[in-house]
Amino acid sequence: MLDQYSREELKGKSMLGLASLILKDTKKALDFQELYNQITELKGLTKQAKENQIAQFYTELNVDGRFITLGSNIWGLKEWYPIDQADEQITQTPKKRKKKKADEFDEEEELEYEGDLVELGEEEVDEDGEIVGIDEFDEDFDEDLDEEDEEELDVEIDLDDEEEE
Repeated sequence: MLDQYSREELKGKSMLGLASLILKDTKKALDFQELYNQITELKGLTKQAKENQIAQFYTELNVDGRFITLGSNIWGLKEWYPIDQADEQITQTPKKRKKKKADEFDEEEELEYEGDLVELGEEEVDEDGEIVGIDEFDEDFDEDLDEEDEEELDVEIDLDDEEEE
């Protein structure tokens, strides 16, 4: 099919037009890089021109309705593939994993946290009626914080008074 065009006619064709002709001529889907190299060779592009145009060509190939990707960057003509066949080639059926039985999962969870469970609102109380885990130091510390907060308030008030003067 490419043989019927002169070198000048091929250079004048668009990259997408050449891609279509190359695919029809080879009668098989091609890797993107292989297809692009054949196109740039026919157009006589320099290495710099190849690098500058590859992204634009890839975008146009994706958008153009004549072409289809078959996965792994292999491109063919959409007219070659019925819709169902193309989906089958690119879609792999996900493998189903065996799920654990709900009972087994729940037992594992219960075993991990069994010793740490304490319901909200329940506290352990010792023989004297004191809550376990709270010692007197914590209470004294809270009182100290209250006194420090009051001192900070006094300092802030003093600073405000000095600014007004």
